[in-house]
Amino acid sequence: MINALGLLEVSGLTASIEAADAMLKAAQVRLISQTVTPPGMITLVIEGDLAACRAALDAGSAAASRLGQVIIRKEIGRPETDTEWFVLNLQQPQTAVSEAKAPTTKPVAPKVVTPATEVAVTKATPKAAPEKAAKPVVETTTELKVTESDEINEVALIKLIAKHPQGRNLTDLMNHFNVSKTEISALLKNCVGDGKLRRKGNRYYIIEAKK
Repeated sequence: MINALGLLEVSGLTASIEAADAMLKAAQVRLISQTVTPPGMITLVIEGDLAACRAALDAGSAAASRLGQVIIRKEIGRPETDTEWFVLNLQQPQTAVSEAKAPTTKPVAPKVVTPATEVAVTKATPKAAPEKAAKPVVETTTELKVTESDEINEVALIKLIAKHPQGRNLTDLMNHFNVSKTEISALLKNCVGDGKLRRKGNRYYIIEAKK
């Protein structure tokens, strides 16, 4: 479940990049989507604690106002489940556009053989003796089974969270491993109890070993 959302709408691509960078540096927040509205308005959506979202929006608004124009900003604390689903799926159209731009193989046009050409080829090329059917070759290469989501266990969970210094929340982990809230919560509780992870709000972080 998302703790809080922050929305910042600015005018101009450069201003939006500067604002996003300032927000991510100012507080423990995560940029979860960006939407472009012609003619050049860009809406940035961040997620984190309510206080962190407010601090990030303050920094992002100040940075964007130096290069462009801030249209509006808004914080939403503890958004409804439907609101959370709507915000997380704002990234889907961008995925569809990327898939639509994927290169496709051009079809090869079939050769057109005229009757005269077919006769000439038949006369010039002698019929070859029928060859024995070759024995099928058995492939010995073992294919790796590809699944839609990673297998859920402590090693995979800790490895995923270690890739994100800003931590991961429960919703991110449920979507990544495609498991229920009960299953992922039990695994996170064990990791926290064993001292492998630490929890802050609704986010989980790696406990770095002391040098």
